[in-house]
Amino acid sequence: MQDRRVGYDISFHAPKSVSILYALGKDDRVIEVFRQAVNETMIDLEIDMQTRIRVQGQDLDRDTGELLYAYFMHQTARPVAGKALDPHLHCHCFAFNVTYDGEEERFKAGQFHDIKMDMPYHQARFQKRLADKLSGLGYTIRRTRDAFEASLVPQKAIDFFSKRTNLIGQVAKEQGITDPQELDKLGAITRAPKSKNLTMAELRSVWKRELRQAGIDDNEREEKGTKDINLTPQKAVKYACDHLFTRASVKGDRQILSEATRYMVDNDQIDLEDLEKAYYKDQDLFRIQDGKRELVTTLPVQKEERDMVYFARRFKGEVRPMSEKGAKDLPDTLNP
Repeated sequence: MQDRRVGYDISFHAPKSVSILYALGKDDRVIEVFRQAVNETMIDLEIDMQTRIRVQGQDLDRDTGELLYAYFMHQTARPVAGKALDPHLHCHCFAFNVTYDGEEERFKAGQFHDIKMDMPYHQARFQKRLADKLSGLGYTIRRTRDAFEASLVPQKAIDFFSKRTNLIGQVAKEQGITDPQELDKLGAITRAPKSKNLTMAELRSVWKRELRQAGIDDNEREEKGTKDINLTPQKAVKYACDHLFTRASVKGDRQILSEATRYMVDNDQIDLEDLEKAYYKDQDLFRIQDGKRELVTTLPVQKEERDMVYFARRFKGEVRPMSEKGAKDLPDTLNP
């Protein structure tokens, strides 16, 4: 039927520097550790797989731990009109909308709600796994705002091979678009058809020639890492809490873990298991179970909220509003 959802495309993208490293280098281990990081993350997603329960008037979700997917590896980005493809190592994992319900002993549609909601968590874990595996191969890691880069790849090479990103940014600036959802739509609108004219060997020659013409040495090495040898899992959790609770009083456990994971992505001495142990042992966190999820706050944040509520109630109707519109409705004694 036309209104049936066949499945979901779950995509994993290597940082641009890693794509360049594989495309222009001779280290096939790069694509192998990329594949390993994808597979390990998909195992996480499979553990979270659920199905809906609708029999006998029930409206619940049940864990199944069963996921069926196929993955497709790609090494290039979509083209920008008139220019060669950029190197872009990524993987599309197409997860079929089906799972096996052991309780009912039958195949049913999957419930992907929680998986989609937790994708920032899974993506952060994917990036951490990939960074750690590259560190294990001897590559230095540089943490960035959203993920990481392989430090030996010059930033100017990363910028040069970001034609799609630059195009979207240019169009967004011209049209005054800043909303993330609108930017996603813009990415689809500006997407050019895939090109199959050149082989990877031919593209590699084109890429090296383009770099030379741009005055960029593809053999140049930067090797500027950001690893903090004094970082601990406890400090990563504290950073995540300090950062997240500045704008919200309650966060989910996986939101905190996502932020902490991104913060320690460049430190291969701390793994994901170390981080989770530190999080669950943290005595400063106040936790409330909400189904399978954990809602988290801290005692200082709780106090701030109580103080704010008290202040609002205590001085309601006794001080002049900041808004002139609101001030017109106050008694004269409060509106001099």
